[in-house]
Amino acid sequence: MELAIYFANLKQLLDLDEALRPLDPDSIPSFISTLVFNNDTSSREYYANLVAIQWFEEHTSRTGDALSRLYFGQEFCEHLIPSPDDLTQAYYYCRQLGWDFTYVSSFCTDEALARQEQNLAVLADMDDDDIEVVVNDWGLLRLMQRQFPQLNPVLGRLLSKQKRLGRYTSVNSLWPINRNGLETPEEDLRQNQLAALRDTSLANPDYRRELRELGFARVDVDIVPEGLNLPDEPDGLETSCYYPWGYMAGGRNCLTAGVLDPQREFVVVDGPCP
Repeated sequence: MELAIYFANLKQLLDLDEALRPLDPDSIPSFISTLVFNNDTSSREYYANLVAIQWFEEHTSRTGDALSRLYFGQEFCEHLIPSPDDLTQAYYYCRQLGWDFTYVSSFCTDEALARQEQNLAVLADMDDDDIEVVVNDWGLLRLMQRQFPQLNPVLGRLLSKQKRLGRYTSVNSLWPINRNGLETPEEDLRQNQLAALRDTSLANPDYRRELRELGFARVDVDIVPEGLNLPDEPDGLETSCYYPWGYMAGGRNCLTAGVLDPQREFVVVDGPCP
């Protein structure tokens, strides 16, 4: 199993040692825990990251696995795409650690695609056959095929059409079922519901063959509560999972940008992001 770590920007990457410093959440004094976590709207994020690092420490000490790949780049916002200089610095920092490099891209408008083209050119000039690019936009894949075929595409989780926020995550769910006019046993109905949630295009052999023909050797998915149906037998298309955070939904309206420009919470606004 390969372990990778994901940083969206250079500043976070350069704080790598601090990010990986283990801290047992249960060892934090209660008055500090209350002060730091309970009064902060981001407390779940802090706590989940601490738990993830704790899992990482336990896993690596038990198995001997180690980080061997860096995911770097902006997955959701075209305004936060790293500059070519930041990308170059991140790549060489990664290689100094002896890791392989994966560049993460976002969905692309025409403006974003032009910026991504500059970054892809930087990666292509590295003359590194192991560089991967996480593709979350079909236009970017076409650009890679046309101008940068030496880069290895990975199907991003924004293009992996999973069913998220499943209402039925186990056959023992307490959610009621309306069985009026149905003779199917309730347990079978729940099994059918769970199977429908677990199903995805990535379980379709024809779709997987098409992905391989497009040059993909790996797909990224989220860990969802109900699980995911994937082929049992190897077919040349590997799967990677994100932990601990998953993607739910995205859009052009931005709550973060809305802090400085409230209009951006509700509509797409022309002009640069604040």
